[in-house]
Parts: sequence; structure tokens; C-alpha cells
Amino acid sequence: QLPFSPTGCCVACRLLADSGGGARDFGAMAVYAPCPSYERTRTGTAAVTVDALWRDRVAWTARTGVRHHTDDFILVRTDPARYRNQHRSLQAEAELSARWALSPATTVAAGGEWLSAWLRSARLGDRAQQRGAAFAEVRHRRGAVEGNAGARLDASADFGRQLIPSAGLAVTLSPHAVVRGSAAGGWRQPTWTDRFYQDPGNRGTPTLRPEQFVNQ
Repeated sequence: QLPFSPTGCCVACRLLADSGGGARDFGAMAVYAPCPSYERTRTGTAAVTVDALWRDRVAWTARTGVRHHTDDFILVRTDPARYRNQHRSLQAEAELSARWALSPATTVAAGGEWLSAWLRSARLGDRAQQRGAAFAEVRHRRGAVEGNAGARLDASADFGRQLIPSAGLAVTLSPHAVVRGSAAGGWRQPTWTDRFYQDPGNRGTPTLRPEQFVNQ
């Protein structure tokens, strides 16, 4: 990690890179079924983040990362042919966001993100998914009142587009009391497991649609 430092052009930057890995081999007796099961997983991740500050008014953040995962599950350890679930997944993502201080009272933020995922699975099949999003928010303070409003547009190759609005208000009554209220929409896309997983006790629903909800 590199700290913020002037570069001579009114820009300060910080670079952060990280990676990780995990290897797990474990028995799963009676965890998923009354059988002497066994599971083996391998996970690797890597990410790079760049933060930039321009003239103390515009802050940028750019991030990209990848994650690779493999899983081998055997229902009966001494008899792998009875039931075995092997899969491998790869996920890549990128995000860019910026925040502008238009004035001491008003701040605007905007950005976008992209994700691509691939799966090769004995039980879920071969899958691929692309999705992206764009978002924006404005925050303004006048005296003891601070409000914000925003929107997020999600686009998925499987489920189309979804516009999610949000709004909030906070009123400072005293140094020790603040009244807050907010409302925001949201949605959750069904996972590949929700849609396609099948075993003797479970059956996915390929036609599942996203869940929609409101937080307030």
C-alpha cells in the first residue's frame, strides 16, 4: 500500500494491491446427509485498487479483481461414484467511482461497475453471466437539515434492466439528537444454485425471477 503523496500536478494517489489463497480438505460426516462425506476446496483472489485526489475536491477510486474457486464434494467418501459434485468458477470485476465537492454544502457521487462470471459444474452445468451497473447520488446540507437522493441502474444479460431509487433525510435537533429517515429499493438476482442445482433432495427452478424489496 502506498500513502497519498503529491505528484506535482495537483493530484495525490494511493495504490493498494492484495492477493490471497485458501486450501481446505475436510470431512463432512452428517453435515449434508447421514453419510461419511468429504470436501476439497481451493480459492485464489487478487485485486488492485487506485485512489486519486484532485485539488482536494474530486476523489476517484478504481478497482479491479479476480476470484477463482474449485470445489470437489463426495457424498460417500469410500464410494465417489455414488454422488460427486465438482465445479470450477472464475469471476472478474471492475469498478470506477468519483465524488465531487461542488461546494461546502453539496457533494455529488457517480460511478459504474462490471462483473463477468463463468462456471463449469457437474451439477449446475456450464454457465456464464455478464452484468453491470451505473449509479449516482447527490447530497446537500442546509443548516440543520441534510438530504440525499440517488439512483442505481443494474443491467443483466439474464434479467434485463432494473432502476433502483433511494432518498434520505437527517435533521439535527441538538448536539446530542439527530432524526433520520430513508427509503431505498433493491433487488436480488437468483443464483445459479437457486435456478439449476439438482440432487435427490433438491431441484432448482430455472425460471426464477429476481426478488424485489424496499428498505425504509
